[in-house]
Amino acid sequence: MDCKFNARIINLTCTLNKPNTFINQTVSMEMEIMREVKDVKLAAAYYVVSESGDSSRLVQRTVDLCSYVRHPNRDRLVKVIFDRLKEKGNYFVTKCPIPRNEKFYIRNLRLTSVQIPAFIPESSFIFENIYQIGALFEPAVEVRYYGKLVRVMNKDLQKPRT
Repeated sequence: MDCKFNARIINLTCTLNKPNTFINQTVSMEMEIMREVKDVKLAAAYYVVSESGDSSRLVQRTVDLCSYVRHPNRDRLVKVIFDRLKEKGNYFVTKCPIPRNEKFYIRNLRLTSVQIPAFIPESSFIFENIYQIGALFEPAVEVRYYGKLVRVMNKDLQKPRT
């Protein structure tokens, strides 16, 4: 996991906990806003990485987070992610503008518990999240997760039908 941030906008600490185990890995992030933020856009992309190391973008999505927090039911995919964060007691963007000194956190988010859409192939991947602010889309935070997606099937699903 790589985390970069613009210190004029946000102070950020990212941690990948238990990196040497696949099942128990968790991500934690602590954030503090350094100045008022009026607009936030999230640009998320999922890349499939070939064995030669080449990457090709499979999915890209841009979301206006301020619009989302005002109308969360308008975007089902983002709602699934935000609801998952809230279930675990995390605290993320809930209103805009975001005041100076506001603190957010994501603690011990288990990566294996995130539901992956069926169309995403088993492969090495990069999952990129870029948070941009203002009319000029100034990058505030860039987070990239590197990994390998492997599907695990429930034994009940593998039994032959009778």
